[in-house]
Formats: sequence, structure tokens, C-alpha cells
Amino acid sequence: MQRRDVLKLGASLAALPAALAQTPVAAPPISWTPSFFNAHQNDTVIDFVDLVIPATDTPGAKDALVNRYLDKLLAASDHPAQNEFARDLDLLDRFSRQNIGVDFVRLTSEQQRSVLENMFASPQRLSFDRLKGWTARIYYATRPGFEELNKGVQMPIRFACVNTK
Repeated sequence: MQRRDVLKLGASLAALPAALAQTPVAAPPISWTPSFFNAHQNDTVIDFVDLVIPATDTPGAKDALVNRYLDKLLAASDHPAQNEFARDLDLLDRFSRQNIGVDFVRLTSEQQRSVLENMFASPQRLSFDRLKGWTARIYYATRPGFEELNKGVQMPIRFACVNTK
């Protein structure tokens, strides 16, 4: 990914909180079809994000619908970002097939955890890190992620510096 692509992606991510604020997490649409992901990719993303940021006493990435936000963001992204994400997701499946014999979504949660641990310790770690990075950036831009990040702390509405002169 070139510097210009990173800057474009950063600008897209900067606008994401405003877009997410308009989308209620508690009442997702009854019918939703991905724009960028195919059904298998979407299921893989759902399983992956659930393992990376599971639900605890607050909703996890799956509950925050990170897959839908990722799909929306990638559908609006340029081809290099789309291709890189799709390659990393495909690599996760290939790694799963090489180590256990089936695609990532067909594994038990324990097997999926094992695949991720092995991928983290392998030369394919960069792909794992990128997928994990996407997950974290999107999750912490959602309301549940923001609340998790700021648990127990009242965050100011205004983050800008105030001139005291």
C-alpha cells in the first residue's frame, strides 16, 4: 500500500464515526446483504472479529456489527485497499486449510483460536495483523467500542484545545 492509499484510507476512517453515529447498533436492519464481501467472506469476517474482540461485559466486535461497517468501508475504498483485505482474508482460509484441512468458518471456536495463534507465530503474521488492525479501528469507532474504550470515564464532548488567553 502506498502512502497516498494510506492517507485516503485514513480520511475514510476519520469520517467513519460520524457515519456510525447515524446507524443504530441496537436495531440492525432485518435484511442486510454485503456490498463488498461475498457470503463466505462475510461469515469469515464475523468469526474473525468475534475472536479478536469477543463480548465481555460489553458487546464485542460481532455484536457491534463490525463486519457490516467493514463491508461498507471497503465497498467505498479504492482497489488496492480492497485487494489487500481480500488477499489477507483468503490467506486466513488457506492457512486454515493447510493446518486443519477446512476453511476457517468450518472450524470450531477452539480450532479457529488455534489457527489464529499459529498464524500470529508464522510468516503470515502481517496478514493477521492487518485484519486485526481493521477490526480494532472499526470496533473502537462504534458506540460499543467507544464505551468499552472509555469505560468508567466521562469523556468530554469537545476534544479541541481551548485558548485560555
